[in-house]
Amino acid sequence: MEILARQATDTQETPQALPSLPAANKPFLAYSQIFLPCRWLGDRDKYVSFAFLDTDLPLTAFQHLPQRALRIGLKNPRVITPTMLRLSALFHPLFFYAARRNIEAAKLNSPEYPSDPPALAIAVNAADDICSPAYWLQSTMFLAGVTLGAAIIQNRWSEGTIDSKLSRLWYAGVFAHKQQHNELESLDLCNAVIELVKQRRQGLSSLETFIQLKGLFAQVIRCLSAKVSHQTLTMSAAHLDQKQTKKFGFINQLKDLLGDQIEAIIVYGSSINSDEFSDYDLIVVVRDETDSLIKLAGKSPTYQGIELNIGIYNPENFFNYQLLSGDNLSSHGLCIFGAIPTPIKPRNELIVRNFSFGFVRMRQLIGMSSFAAGNSLHDANDDKRNLYQYFVKIPLNVIRGIQGAIEEPLSKETVIQLCINKFGFDVRAQTQRCLNGEASQAIASAAWTTQAVLEEYNKRLDVYR
Repeated sequence: MEILARQATDTQETPQALPSLPAANKPFLAYSQIFLPCRWLGDRDKYVSFAFLDTDLPLTAFQHLPQRALRIGLKNPRVITPTMLRLSALFHPLFFYAARRNIEAAKLNSPEYPSDPPALAIAVNAADDICSPAYWLQSTMFLAGVTLGAAIIQNRWSEGTIDSKLSRLWYAGVFAHKQQHNELESLDLCNAVIELVKQRRQGLSSLETFIQLKGLFAQVIRCLSAKVSHQTLTMSAAHLDQKQTKKFGFINQLKDLLGDQIEAIIVYGSSINSDEFSDYDLIVVVRDETDSLIKLAGKSPTYQGIELNIGIYNPENFFNYQLLSGDNLSSHGLCIFGAIPTPIKPRNELIVRNFSFGFVRMRQLIGMSSFAAGNSLHDANDDKRNLYQYFVKIPLNVIRGIQGAIEEPLSKETVIQLCINKFGFDVRAQTQRCLNGEASQAIASAAWTTQAVLEEYNKRLDVYR
């Protein structure tokens, strides 16, 4: 009853009929089990099961489904609602059409799974080719690559982090081959992943591994961002008043650490407009990215007891990453030192990009809820705690991203209350559930809420129909 669709550069996927599930297993309609040959992991190949629901369910029911899917024997299950499948037509079309072929071949009758995909309604630049596999890959690779600097500087990583980044690069290589993306294929990413794993087994340090990963992601982002529509604006150091000079007094600290490497420092987030904030979010643009990363690696710098959450880029990589971001840094960031060109993307493109990010994150939440269902926390120092607590905040991040795109930013507290009032999702309570042995339910709740957020904003913004 298994469907084995081998996803590798030397094999082809063959659509086959989905095996239906007994009526006792409702609301699961059917499942598809996919074999993922992870060559860089040696013999640790893995399976992923896509468990299709016959209808969308309320939060109270949905949160328990990943555990239930495991109990009926599905390996590494991903619970897919009809709404998720419809959204995938826009934001992951390869998945949508593969699933549709299987559903049609199995003659599964469910009015919740329409054969006609939704259409993008919002006006966008046709050159950006939004409803395409390449657009999905742009969002996926941006979200995976943008955190690498912090992983190095703040020492926020585990072996699972490295495996995850290798996985993203591997499937970007598979994508390049199957979709005949010549520029991306020229990077030979699958062999680059195998070589990096080989070096790591031969003693390559974690720092050197992350620096190589960051370099590979930068090459991928350069290939994927080349045709994104934009204009260019140079952000220059603003005049800081006395209060701002004191608030951002870490400028000299960074100069001491990096010397004349710094070309620009840009601050964004709550530290700009608020007197109370948990950390400083900033981007430091430098001449030599690798040298600066080595100097800052593991230092977790702080200023007046508050963490500096730093992203490090050279000018080219900074610009390319900003091309794929879900905001215009010039509209919400503050340049406090130097000057740097930055792209300006149209408002509608920013809205759609944040919907794409929301979809990618929703799919990740579904996978993480399944992982959490089968992997309990062992002690207070378990590094999965921070990971789980990060994932339950994703619905809030999606809201803030969309609100930023429409230039109506909301405070953290406002977003928290909005999630409670509109969707019944209390992030503080869900965070506590992660600590109390209910991480799977909490993260599944975040996935459901992320879907609800996208649907609600679509009603308001008319992104798709």
